Amino acid sequence: MTDVIIIGAGMAGCSTALWCKRLDLPFTWLEQAPAIGGQLAHVYNPIPDYPGRPAADGAELRGHLQAQLAAEELSPSLCAAVVETDLAGHCVTLADGTVHRGRAVVLATGVERRRLGVPGEVELTGRGVGGSGRRDRDAYAGQAVAVVGGGDSACENALLLAETCRQVTLIHRRSTFRARPALLDAAMNHPRIRVLPDTRVKGLAGTERLEGLRLDGAAGEQVLPVTGLFVRIGYQPVTAMFHRQIRCDPDGYVQVDANQRTTLPGVYAVGDVCNPIYASLAVAAGQGMVAAKAALRELAAE
Repeated sequence: MTDVIIIGAGMAGCSTALWCKRLDLPFTWLEQAPAIGGQLAHVYNPIPDYPGRPAADGAELRGHLQAQLAAEELSPSLCAAVVETDLAGHCVTLADGTVHRGRAVVLATGVERRRLGVPGEVELTGRGVGGSGRRDRDAYAGQAVAVVGGGDSACENALLLAETCRQVTLIHRRSTFRARPALLDAAMNHPRIRVLPDTRVKGLAGTERLEGLRLDGAAGEQVLPVTGLFVRIGYQPVTAMFHRQIRCDPDGYVQVDANQRTTLPGVYAVGDVCNPIYASLAVAAGQGMVAAKAALRELAAE
Protein backbone atom coordinates (compact mmCIF):
# COMPACT_ATOMS: atom_id res chain seq x y z
CA MET A 1 0.00 0.00 0.00
CA THR A 2 1.34 3.42 -0.97
CA ASP A 3 0.01 6.90 -1.67
CA VAL A 4 0.56 6.98 -5.44
CA ILE A 5 1.07 4.28 -8.06
CA ILE A 6 2.75 5.56 -11.24
CA ILE A 7 2.39 3.37 -14.33
CA GLY A 8 4.96 4.26 -16.97
CA ALA A 9 8.45 5.76 -17.08
CA GLY A 10 8.46 7.96 -20.14
CA MET A 11 8.93 11.69 -19.74
CA ALA A 12 5.53 12.12 -18.03
CA GLY A 13 6.08 9.23 -15.61
CA CYS A 14 9.59 10.42 -14.75
CA SER A 15 8.32 13.94 -14.09
CA THR A 16 5.56 12.57 -11.86
CA ALA A 17 8.09 10.51 -9.88
CA LEU A 18 10.45 13.47 -9.44
CA TRP A 19 7.63 15.65 -8.17
CA CYS A 20 6.23 12.97 -5.87
CA LYS A 21 9.64 12.74 -4.22
CA ARG A 22 9.89 16.51 -3.96
CA LEU A 23 6.43 16.66 -2.38
CA ASP A 24 7.19 13.77 0.01
CA LEU A 25 4.47 11.60 -1.52
CA PRO A 26 5.28 7.88 -1.09
CA PHE A 27 4.89 6.13 -4.44
CA THR A 28 5.33 2.88 -6.31
CA TRP A 29 6.67 3.25 -9.85
CA LEU A 30 6.12 0.58 -12.51
CA GLU A 31 7.50 0.33 -16.06
CA GLN A 32 6.96 -2.63 -18.39
CA ALA A 33 10.01 -1.90 -20.57
CA PRO A 34 13.60 -2.80 -19.57
CA ALA A 35 14.58 0.90 -19.51
CA ILE A 36 13.08 4.31 -18.88
CA GLY A 37 12.34 6.87 -21.56
CA GLY A 38 9.28 5.66 -23.43
CA GLN A 39 9.24 7.14 -26.93
CA LEU A 40 12.70 8.65 -26.43
CA ALA A 41 14.07 5.25 -27.41
CA HIS A 42 12.65 5.80 -30.92
CA VAL A 43 13.65 9.43 -31.48
CA TYR A 44 16.66 9.56 -33.79
CA ASN A 45 16.39 13.17 -34.87
CA PRO A 46 17.68 16.22 -32.95
CA ILE A 47 15.56 17.60 -30.10
CA PRO A 48 16.27 21.35 -30.23
CA ASP A 49 13.24 22.68 -28.38
CA TYR A 50 13.15 20.99 -24.97
CA PRO A 51 13.70 23.96 -22.61
CA GLY A 52 17.13 24.02 -21.03
CA ARG A 53 18.19 20.65 -22.39
CA PRO A 54 18.47 20.38 -26.19
CA ALA A 55 19.73 16.98 -27.32
CA ALA A 56 21.14 15.36 -30.42
CA ASP A 57 18.50 12.61 -30.22
CA GLY A 58 16.25 10.73 -27.83
CA ALA A 59 19.09 8.59 -26.50
CA GLU A 60 21.03 11.64 -25.36
CA LEU A 61 18.04 13.17 -23.61
CA ARG A 62 17.26 9.84 -21.98
CA GLY A 63 20.83 9.74 -20.69
CA HIS A 64 20.35 13.16 -19.05
CA LEU A 65 17.09 11.94 -17.55
CA GLN A 66 18.71 8.78 -16.18
CA ALA A 67 21.46 10.84 -14.58
CA GLN A 68 18.92 13.10 -12.92
CA LEU A 69 16.96 10.16 -11.54
CA ALA A 70 20.14 8.51 -10.28
CA ALA A 71 21.11 11.71 -8.47
CA GLU A 72 17.71 11.64 -6.77
CA GLU A 73 18.08 7.90 -6.05
CA LEU A 74 14.94 7.18 -8.06
CA SER A 75 14.34 4.14 -10.24
CA PRO A 76 11.16 2.42 -11.37
CA SER A 77 10.55 -1.30 -11.17
CA LEU A 78 11.54 -2.24 -14.74
CA CYS A 79 10.04 -5.14 -16.72
CA ALA A 80 7.00 -4.77 -14.46
CA ALA A 81 4.15 -5.36 -16.89
CA VAL A 82 0.71 -4.41 -15.59
CA VAL A 83 -1.80 -6.98 -16.84
CA GLU A 84 -4.90 -5.99 -14.89
CA THR A 85 -6.21 -2.84 -13.28
CA ASP A 86 -9.02 -2.02 -10.89
CA LEU A 87 -8.83 1.75 -11.15
CA ALA A 88 -11.85 2.36 -8.94
CA GLY A 89 -10.05 0.43 -6.20
CA HIS A 90 -6.64 1.95 -7.08
CA CYS A 91 -5.27 -1.55 -7.56
CA VAL A 92 -2.96 -2.97 -10.25
CA THR A 93 -1.77 -6.51 -10.86
CA LEU A 94 1.53 -7.41 -12.53
CA ALA A 95 2.32 -10.31 -14.82
CA ASP A 96 4.06 -12.14 -11.97
CA GLY A 97 0.94 -11.90 -9.81
CA THR A 98 2.15 -9.07 -7.58
CA VAL A 99 -0.67 -6.74 -6.53
CA HIS A 100 -0.07 -3.06 -5.76
CA ARG A 101 -2.61 -0.80 -4.06
CA GLY A 102 -2.50 2.94 -3.62
CA ARG A 103 -4.58 5.92 -2.61
CA ALA A 104 -4.13 7.34 -6.12
CA VAL A 105 -2.99 6.12 -9.54
CA VAL A 106 -1.20 8.09 -12.27
CA LEU A 107 -1.47 6.61 -15.77
CA ALA A 108 1.59 7.47 -17.86
CA THR A 109 1.44 4.55 -20.29
CA GLY A 110 2.07 6.63 -23.42
CA VAL A 111 1.46 5.57 -26.99
CA GLU A 112 2.70 2.94 -29.43
CA ARG A 113 3.00 2.84 -33.20
CA ARG A 114 -0.03 1.56 -35.03
CA ARG A 115 0.43 -1.72 -36.83
CA LEU A 116 -1.02 -2.76 -40.15
CA GLY A 117 -2.50 -5.85 -38.56
CA VAL A 118 -1.72 -8.10 -41.53
CA PRO A 119 -0.31 -11.66 -41.66
CA GLY A 120 3.43 -11.80 -41.19
CA GLU A 121 3.85 -8.36 -39.62
CA VAL A 122 4.47 -9.52 -36.08
CA GLU A 123 6.53 -12.54 -37.12
CA LEU A 124 8.91 -10.44 -39.25
CA THR A 125 9.29 -7.52 -36.88
CA GLY A 126 13.01 -6.94 -36.47
CA ARG A 127 13.71 -8.99 -39.59
CA GLY A 128 12.92 -6.41 -42.21
CA VAL A 129 9.85 -4.91 -40.55
CA GLY A 130 10.19 -1.83 -38.37
CA GLY A 131 12.98 0.60 -37.73
CA SER A 132 13.72 4.19 -38.59
CA GLY A 133 14.63 5.76 -41.90
CA ARG A 134 17.11 8.03 -40.19
CA ARG A 135 18.78 5.26 -38.22
CA ASP A 136 18.60 2.41 -40.74
CA ARG A 137 19.11 4.02 -44.15
CA ASP A 138 22.71 2.79 -44.39
CA ALA A 139 21.68 -0.73 -43.41
CA TYR A 140 19.34 -0.83 -46.44
CA ALA A 141 21.73 0.85 -48.89
CA GLY A 142 21.20 -0.40 -52.45
CA GLN A 143 18.02 -2.31 -51.54
CA ALA A 144 14.33 -1.87 -52.35
CA VAL A 145 12.16 -0.89 -49.37
CA ALA A 146 8.61 0.33 -48.71
CA VAL A 147 7.10 2.95 -46.43
CA VAL A 148 3.40 2.84 -45.53
CA GLY A 149 1.56 6.01 -44.55
CA GLY A 150 0.35 9.36 -45.79
CA GLY A 151 1.60 11.87 -43.24
CA ASP A 152 4.77 13.83 -42.55
CA SER A 153 6.54 10.89 -40.92
CA ALA A 154 5.93 8.61 -43.90
CA CYS A 155 7.25 11.18 -46.38
CA GLU A 156 10.25 12.03 -44.19
CA ASN A 157 11.20 8.37 -43.87
CA ALA A 158 10.78 7.82 -47.61
CA LEU A 159 13.08 10.78 -48.36
CA LEU A 160 15.71 9.64 -45.85
CA LEU A 161 15.71 6.09 -47.19
CA ALA A 162 15.90 7.33 -50.79
CA GLU A 163 19.33 8.79 -50.00
CA THR A 164 20.80 5.29 -49.95
CA CYS A 165 18.19 2.81 -51.20
CA ARG A 166 17.84 1.67 -54.79
CA GLN A 167 14.07 2.21 -54.69
CA VAL A 168 11.55 3.36 -52.09
CA THR A 169 7.85 2.66 -52.58
CA LEU A 170 5.53 4.96 -50.63
CA ILE A 171 2.20 3.20 -50.08
CA HIS A 172 -0.96 4.94 -48.90
CA ARG A 173 -4.46 3.51 -48.62
CA ARG A 174 -6.07 6.78 -49.73
CA SER A 175 -5.68 9.02 -52.78
CA THR A 176 -4.95 12.13 -50.70
CA PHE A 177 -2.04 12.60 -48.32
CA ARG A 178 -1.93 14.44 -44.97
CA ALA A 179 1.74 15.37 -45.29
CA ARG A 180 2.85 18.97 -45.60
CA PRO A 181 2.94 20.08 -49.26
CA ALA A 182 6.71 20.63 -49.25
CA LEU A 183 7.41 17.11 -47.97
CA LEU A 184 4.86 15.52 -50.28
CA ASP A 185 6.19 17.36 -53.35
CA ALA A 186 9.74 16.30 -52.52
CA ALA A 187 8.66 12.66 -52.22
CA MET A 188 6.49 12.74 -55.32
CA ASN A 189 9.30 14.16 -57.46
CA HIS A 190 12.19 12.11 -56.11
CA PRO A 191 13.64 9.84 -58.81
CA ARG A 192 13.99 6.86 -56.46
CA ILE A 193 10.57 7.14 -54.78
CA ARG A 194 7.53 5.50 -56.33
CA VAL A 195 4.16 6.48 -54.87
CA LEU A 196 1.26 4.00 -54.76
CA PRO A 197 -1.96 5.71 -53.57
CA ASP A 198 -5.25 3.84 -53.05
CA THR A 199 -3.25 0.75 -52.17
CA ARG A 200 -3.40 -1.52 -49.14
CA VAL A 201 -0.90 -4.02 -47.77
CA LYS A 202 -2.72 -7.32 -47.41
CA GLY A 203 0.14 -9.44 -46.11
CA LEU A 204 3.88 -9.95 -45.88
CA ALA A 205 5.98 -12.59 -47.64
CA GLY A 206 9.06 -14.22 -46.19
CA THR A 207 10.03 -16.72 -43.53
CA GLU A 208 13.45 -15.85 -42.08
CA ARG A 209 13.34 -12.27 -43.36
CA LEU A 210 10.96 -9.99 -45.22
CA GLU A 211 10.92 -10.76 -48.94
CA GLY A 212 7.91 -8.84 -50.21
CA LEU A 213 4.48 -7.29 -49.70
CA ARG A 214 1.14 -8.51 -51.00
CA LEU A 215 -0.66 -5.42 -52.24
CA ASP A 216 -4.19 -4.67 -53.38
CA GLY A 217 -4.71 -1.44 -55.28
CA ALA A 218 -5.92 0.19 -58.46
CA ALA A 219 -3.76 -2.16 -60.51
CA GLY A 220 -5.20 -5.19 -58.73
CA GLU A 221 -3.30 -7.59 -56.53
CA GLN A 222 0.47 -7.77 -56.84
CA VAL A 223 3.55 -8.80 -54.90
CA LEU A 224 6.10 -6.05 -54.33
CA PRO A 225 9.62 -7.42 -53.70
CA VAL A 226 11.18 -5.46 -50.79
CA THR A 227 13.61 -6.23 -48.00
CA GLY A 228 12.48 -3.48 -45.63
CA LEU A 229 9.09 -2.17 -44.45
CA PHE A 230 8.62 1.02 -42.44
CA VAL A 231 5.08 1.49 -41.12
CA ARG A 232 4.21 5.12 -40.41
CA ILE A 233 0.45 5.22 -39.94
CA GLY A 234 0.35 7.07 -36.64
CA TYR A 235 0.15 6.16 -32.98
CA GLN A 236 -2.43 4.71 -30.63
CA PRO A 237 -2.68 5.16 -26.85
CA VAL A 238 -1.73 2.29 -24.57
CA THR A 239 -5.08 2.08 -22.79
CA ALA A 240 -6.39 -1.39 -23.57
CA MET A 241 -6.13 -2.57 -19.97
CA PHE A 242 -8.23 0.25 -18.53
CA HIS A 243 -10.04 2.22 -21.25
CA ARG A 244 -13.42 0.75 -20.28
CA GLN A 245 -13.01 1.93 -16.68
CA ILE A 246 -12.53 5.64 -17.40
CA ARG A 247 -13.77 8.00 -20.08
CA CYS A 248 -11.72 7.98 -23.27
CA ASP A 249 -12.24 9.68 -26.62
CA PRO A 250 -13.20 7.65 -29.73
CA ASP A 251 -9.52 6.96 -30.45
CA GLY A 252 -8.86 5.64 -26.94
CA TYR A 253 -7.06 8.65 -25.46
CA VAL A 254 -7.88 9.27 -21.79
CA GLN A 255 -9.95 12.37 -21.14
CA VAL A 256 -8.71 14.56 -18.29
CA ASP A 257 -9.47 17.94 -16.74
CA ALA A 258 -7.04 20.81 -16.11
CA ASN A 259 -5.66 18.96 -13.06
CA GLN A 260 -5.03 15.76 -15.07
CA ARG A 261 -7.91 14.05 -13.28
CA THR A 262 -9.81 11.31 -15.11
CA THR A 263 -13.47 10.47 -14.53
CA LEU A 264 -12.55 8.28 -11.53
CA PRO A 265 -11.60 9.91 -8.20
CA GLY A 266 -7.92 9.59 -7.42
CA VAL A 267 -6.98 8.48 -10.95
CA TYR A 268 -4.89 10.80 -13.12
CA ALA A 269 -3.43 10.55 -16.62
CA VAL A 270 -0.37 12.35 -17.97
CA GLY A 271 1.64 12.55 -21.18
CA ASP A 272 0.82 11.21 -24.63
CA VAL A 273 -1.83 8.80 -23.33
CA CYS A 274 -4.16 11.76 -22.76
CA ASN A 275 -2.81 14.30 -25.25
CA PRO A 276 -3.39 13.43 -28.92
CA ILE A 277 -3.22 17.02 -30.19
CA TYR A 278 -0.26 18.69 -28.44
CA ALA A 279 1.88 15.67 -27.64
CA SER A 280 5.39 16.80 -26.73
CA LEU A 281 8.10 16.23 -24.15
CA ALA A 282 7.53 19.64 -22.58
CA VAL A 283 3.80 19.05 -22.16
CA ALA A 284 4.40 15.57 -20.71
CA ALA A 285 6.84 16.92 -18.12
CA GLY A 286 4.43 19.68 -17.09
CA GLN A 287 1.50 17.30 -16.77
CA GLY A 288 3.52 15.06 -14.46
CA MET A 289 4.04 18.01 -12.12
CA VAL A 290 0.35 18.93 -12.24
CA ALA A 291 -0.77 15.39 -11.40
CA ALA A 292 1.62 15.10 -8.45
CA LYS A 293 0.50 18.42 -6.97
CA ALA A 294 -3.17 17.62 -7.55
CA ALA A 295 -2.75 14.23 -5.87
CA LEU A 296 -1.02 15.83 -2.88
CA ARG A 297 -3.81 18.35 -2.43
CA GLU A 298 -6.61 15.83 -2.77
CA LEU A 299 -5.01 13.17 -0.59
CA ALA A 300 -4.42 15.76 2.12
CA ALA A 301 -8.11 16.63 2.02
CA GLU A 302 -9.25 13.04 2.64
